[in-house]
Amino acid sequence: MSQRFFRCPHCRLPHEEGEPVCPLTGQKIEARRSASSIPPPDERPREVGRSEPPGRSEPAPGVKLPGDGLRPAERSREGEVLGGVYLVKEPLGRGATAVVYEGEHLPLGRRVALKVMTAERVGNQEARRRFLQEAQAVASLSHGNICQVYDLGTLPDGALFCAMEYLQGEPLSACIEREGALSLVDVVEFGVQMLAGLHEAHSKGIVHRDVKPENVFLARVPGVQRPVVKLLDFGLAKLLVPPAPEGDEPTQITRAGVVVGTPFYMAPEAVTGQSVLDRRADLWAVGVVLFLGLTGRLPFRGVNWAETAQAILHRPLPAIHELRGGVPPELAQAIERALEKNRERRQASAMDFARQLVQVRRILHTP
Repeated sequence: MSQRFFRCPHCRLPHEEGEPVCPLTGQKIEARRSASSIPPPDERPREVGRSEPPGRSEPAPGVKLPGDGLRPAERSREGEVLGGVYLVKEPLGRGATAVVYEGEHLPLGRRVALKVMTAERVGNQEARRRFLQEAQAVASLSHGNICQVYDLGTLPDGALFCAMEYLQGEPLSACIEREGALSLVDVVEFGVQMLAGLHEAHSKGIVHRDVKPENVFLARVPGVQRPVVKLLDFGLAKLLVPPAPEGDEPTQITRAGVVVGTPFYMAPEAVTGQSVLDRRADLWAVGVVLFLGLTGRLPFRGVNWAETAQAILHRPLPAIHELRGGVPPELAQAIERALEKNRERRQASAMDFARQLVQVRRILHTP
């Protein structure tokens, strides 16, 4: 099977190279563009952004966002030296709780992303707890598919800041918005890398709880042809009690009835605010992301939160083969299993899910 794809300008799905006519619309194909990589630096727009579904989101490290909405005091941080070693350069974007700047670790000359809590959040204890929780959670992880946190500190005005890995590239959300749907190879490869990062987090007793395309960054790494997935924003992460080895059934301490996450990517047990969640909630979210990347649409959505929740809880999963032809049954089955409403029927772990995708990858690369 050929693994060179182009983006069809008519149906917006990827077809194999050599297709002169769109097999879905019958229209002649003239413009061709590969969907298997992100644009090179000189072709990529500097600013990347999109309207988001309801939910919490922070700017990705290294990505300038349009209309960043920075306050004068936040812009005036340029030129400051945080913690005595981090030079603040230009702002990259503003989220709900923090501003992200390009920065430099002066003693080492290393480029970093500096995440600084916004002034209005300094006195908010819940915001401080989440900021600390994210930094501490990620700092405990060391994996190539997780954006690294290097340092954490407090400024004289009480604002918390952390120094993070500086990433160049774009979030998966921007890629899907541009392409409409991804090639089979990209869906599988991005899925394997997402699950590898989650396996590392889960093995340390950490559940992400907010996996979505905005928090999956496609980083350009020198010397690596394909984008490298980096998981972002562990601000909603929870620590399993106790951290458990592969195959065990850990529980999670949280308040019953509290809904946490971004609605479209929340597992049924999270929608109902159950007090016991485990890593299978993250596997559901990965299934939603892969379904979106494969078909260009979300599996469950409504016009508001209540309708979306009802769809997640009660509506059957749309058939993948009806939304896109040519999908290997093994890939459809892996995604469908991750999106089982009964979590006992999902993959037992991120590694189990990844193994299924690796088998699909072998099929795709078989001539």
